Amino acid sequence: MYQATKNIAKDKPVIISETGWPNLGDNVGKSTPSHQNAMEYFVNVNRWAELEKVPLFYFSSFDESWKVHHEGDLGARWGIWDKNEKLKYE
Repeated sequence: MYQATKNIAKDKPVIISETGWPNLGDNVGKSTPSHQNAMEYFVNVNRWAELEKVPLFYFSSFDESWKVHHEGDLGARWGIWDKNEKLKYE
């Protein structure tokens, strides 16, 4: 998706403004929310962005428990820290 966007944007900068992986919630297709998958995604996307010099904003710093009413368990679990500001990944 990044390369397709770059091709359309031509010389304009392309910034990934929201990316992440939830650690809990229902599967979406073959994508499984889990602590392991969230950690691997965080490491891999940041490594890729650094190597390719792609500006990246990892979403989100903290779980947003209020989203459970709008997006279910999946929407509330994208943070690197939980809603009590405890780091989820050691």
